[in-house]
Amino acid sequence: HKETCKRPLGDFIVAEYGGNGKSLSGTARMVRSKKYVFIKYYGDRVEQLFDMINDPGQTKNLTEDPEYKPVIDEHKAMLSKWEKSLVLAPRVIKAKGDKWQSI
Repeated sequence: HKETCKRPLGDFIVAEYGGNGKSLSGTARMVRSKKYVFIKYYGDRVEQLFDMINDPGQTKNLTEDPEYKPVIDEHKAMLSKWEKSLVLAPRVIKAKGDKWQSI
């Protein structure tokens, strides 16, 4: 996807959760905008998009609905923009950077 996030940093939030501290396996990054939450799991092709206004219980994953492709692309761009804004710790740089950015 093309990196065309038009939103400024601060117009969305990103959270990372899961994992065991020794491996990225099982970790996820979540982008939350005003209306949607997009979730991507490290090393897993499954992605999730939920409409937090109409489905606050996150019961219907919208990623298979072609109507939401622009929303998904926008949230992927938000995540990429956030990742590129990170100031990496020396130990992360030594380990060849943020491995999330290569998936």
